[in-house]
Amino acid sequence: MGKRKPSKQPTTYGKIIWQRFLMNRLAKWSLRLFYVLLFIALFGDFLANERPIVCKLEGSWQFPVLRHYAIELGLANWTADFRTRDWLKAEYAFKILPPIPYSAAYQDRENRNLVSPLAQQNVSSWRFRHWLGTDRLGRDVAAGMIAGTRTALLVGLVAMSIATFIGVLLGAIAGFFGDDRLRMPVLTLILLPIGIFFGIFYGFLVHRSAFQESDNALWLLLKGSALC
Repeated sequence: MGKRKPSKQPTTYGKIIWQRFLMNRLAKWSLRLFYVLLFIALFGDFLANERPIVCKLEGSWQFPVLRHYAIELGLANWTADFRTRDWLKAEYAFKILPPIPYSAAYQDRENRNLVSPLAQQNVSSWRFRHWLGTDRLGRDVAAGMIAGTRTALLVGLVAMSIATFIGVLLGAIAGFFGDDRLRMPVLTLILLPIGIFFGIFYGFLVHRSAFQESDNALWLLLKGSALC
């Protein structure tokens, strides 16, 4: 009988942790979901935008979505006629629109006041239908959720970075001085998220008018939180 080849065992602590992580089915699905949300956050402008991904306009080929990125970075500028152009009403020789032909900030004046996804909508064709409806200003809900994913992930990243920094700092101090009083009790860890939840609920219930008058960034954050 031939000798059995010894199975390869992970040699580093990181590989051991990664192997145990992959053995957890729920953790694997959570990671896949995170990849999906990360893809939406990074490429949201190619998924929901009234600007075409590529088009032929006035005899020249344009890449409005990519150009918008360059403008946001200060590397380019729109010409005067493009600044006020309604991209959905322009006449193209050729165009490829994103799957959702609206950005989160675009206001469809023909479909204001909370149009239902199942209601009759004033659109030229099914291609421009609001599949998840609109809000009071005529903004597409699906586009808001996609754009809000980026905001929600960014807020989560910043919050966790701050929490990690504070936790590592306090843990290092507690470990150096051997002071157990700097450690957060388990009961506090349990009650903290519950308190945050009731605080948010109270804010929405008591100060509803303030949230209704909030700016576009808060609206995107709430939409992204619903998706995340």
